[in-house]
Amino acid sequence: MAKLLHAGAFLLVLALGAAAEDGADLNGLGGRLPSQKVFDPPATVWDAGSLTFTKPPSSSDCITAQTCLSRITVLYNTVTGTVSGHLPCPGYLGPTNTEWAYGHISQWNTLVYDKLYNINSCAPPTMVNQPLVLHLISENIYLQVRFNFWNSGSSSFSYARTTAAAAAYASISGRLMTTAGRAIRRATVTLNDANLVPRTIAADGEGRYQFTGIPAGASYTISGGSGRFTCSPINVSLTTSNATGKDLTCTQL
Repeated sequence: MAKLLHAGAFLLVLALGAAAEDGADLNGLGGRLPSQKVFDPPATVWDAGSLTFTKPPSSSDCITAQTCLSRITVLYNTVTGTVSGHLPCPGYLGPTNTEWAYGHISQWNTLVYDKLYNINSCAPPTMVNQPLVLHLISENIYLQVRFNFWNSGSSSFSYARTTAAAAAYASISGRLMTTAGRAIRRATVTLNDANLVPRTIAADGEGRYQFTGIPAGASYTISGGSGRFTCSPINVSLTTSNATGKDLTCTQL
């Protein structure tokens, strides 16, 4: 019985070793699914909006601070300062910080991603009018790209891509008044966000104020006063709708 247990343990060790070797081989493959790698931050999918980039006249498309796409001979990321775009395939595999897959953005988590010039087999014109999903690796952003043209005789090209969801903005308005309901004149009002970045405006002659273009989905503190009055601060949770009637009650100094 002891011999059988010993033999079983030995076989288990061999099996685990083989599995580890298989895992190393799999990790060496070029293409992969998103589930095969853990990213930080979590994935963000840009599946709305539309932006068309054309070179020339624009020099590069700065999708994020880490990824600006342009072309010398082939596509490259200008942020890294690389000039390896002059190298012919297969020496050059595509822009740094990017991986690509043919498919629709709705399939982003089931596609197999690889370097651009593995995806297009070193024939960029074949990408034209084909749906591609681009993964920005360090930012962990997925977006849809479709090339409109690729000029083999120059560095010109064009594509359309999806963009980040447009930020929602709203306004906050109200009045500065005494406890008796009298307007505070020559008053200023200050808005602070969670990062304590102040924004100060002047109230009108009837104590009315309005902050516009404020990013929604956050909380703000409104404070105010004048040379003769100080007002109790209020907190406002701003949704996508304008926040009205946010009055401040003021007392005389």
